[in-house]
Parts: sequence; C-alpha cells; structure tokens
Amino acid sequence: MSIFMHIEGIDNGEAADANHPGWIDVVDLTWGTSRKVTSRSGARCGRESGNAEMLELTLNKFMDRTSPELFRLACCGRGRTVTLVLTKTGDGCGADVFNTYTLDHALVSGYQVNANAEDVTRPLEAITLSFRALEQRYVPYDDDGSALSPIVVGFDAATNKRK
Repeated sequence: MSIFMHIEGIDNGEAADANHPGWIDVVDLTWGTSRKVTSRSGARCGRESGNAEMLELTLNKFMDRTSPELFRLACCGRGRTVTLVLTKTGDGCGADVFNTYTLDHALVSGYQVNANAEDVTRPLEAITLSFRALEQRYVPYDDDGSALSPIVVGFDAATNKRK
C-alpha cells in the first residue's frame, strides 16, 4: 500500500507515482473520531451520546522539498484543503486508489523532526493536521479487481452534521 498527500497550494512534493505528481509521499498516518456515551449506573438502555470529536490526523513523512513550507504552515498558515489517498497494487499499471480522505479547512497544527545520526535515510517528520470537516470515499473492488461504486461519507465538526 502507498499513501500520498496533496495540500492545496503545495505542488512540489517528491512522490514518484505517475498518478500523483507533485504530491507528498506519506510513510504512515493515524486518525480517528470519538464521542462520549453515558448511561445511568446499571441501565441497559437510555444511553446518551455527545457530539462527535474529530481527532487530529497525524502522519509521518521523510524530509523533502515541502518541509520548509510545512514548517511555515505550522507557524502561521491558514486553513487549506488536504487530500490523502491510500492505494493498493493494481493489475499491470500501478496503484489503484481504494480510499480518499478530503479534509476541509485543515491547519498544520504540529510539525516535528526526528533525526538520528545513525540513520541512512532522511529525517522523519511528524505532521499533525487539525480540520473542520472530513469526507471519506472508499472504493470497494470485486474478486476480479474491478472497482465497484464508491461509498462516500462525511462529517462537519463545526456544525456536528453529516456532509
């Protein structure tokens, strides 16, 4: 699996994938959502739930041409659209996108560098993104490897409503 990221206004990423020129290679990402659910002691029904909390998305990438701009965005950037795609190996012609996250009004809320003199690769950067809304587009594939109709869901944390 490969992961690629595009941040609105940053087109100098070093991804080598022909379908994602200028995008950023991502090593890994972590993201989730949660909401508080409460119930009376001993009760099996009547639970109450609070608003969903969109947790920040954290990803790791190697230092590259986009690093100075990501640092600047962490210090004083404004909200942008960020797209993350997860791909699987396709038949014959490269990677097929099976999941896309689109983040609206995303801010770079964290930027960390992890450099080690013993490493033979470039330093690793941890980038944290805070965002107002997220849309997920999942593309299932059949047994023959053909794409089926995508499943699209979204949530806007500012309004606490589905997109």
